[in-house]
Amino acid sequence: MSRKPLLPLAATALALGALVPAMAEDKPVTPQASPAPATATAPATPPVKHHPKPIAPPPPLLPTPQSGPGAFDAEKRLANLTARLKLSPEQQAKLKPILEETQAKVKEARAPGTKPTAAQDKVKKILEDADNRMRLVFDGAQKEEWEKIKAEVKTQSRTPFKGTTLE
Repeated sequence: MSRKPLLPLAATALALGALVPAMAEDKPVTPQASPAPATATAPATPPVKHHPKPIAPPPPLLPTPQSGPGAFDAEKRLANLTARLKLSPEQQAKLKPILEETQAKVKEARAPGTKPTAAQDKVKKILEDADNRMRLVFDGAQKEEWEKIKAEVKTQSRTPFKGTTLE
């Protein structure tokens, strides 16, 4: 059994034991004097130092830019798809509204104040829907090339720190 919990109890018993004989003799009990501080001039705690200039709080977080690696730009996507898949003008005309609508939905899903995991789930569903709608526009060879493009993007985005080694 540990002795530490008994220490306060023992101290109380000793103090009461000293008081009982004094009470039995009807003498006034006087507490013992506490020792005087070593130096009366020195303060017990050092004074608090304040910064000469108040520190301003950090600025609020800005919304994420729509130009980073995760951004969705309909015009750039249409230009890239046209070059890679050799889209006809009719196919471009059909894809443009799909891509613009997808861009608006992605921007809305990533609005400031949205939790990142919720935004990620929404964006994933939006992109899957856009992918299904875009497949209806492509022909056989374009669909195969589209799958290759998606596989390339997936491998590129899943391999962080390409240029680093652990030597």
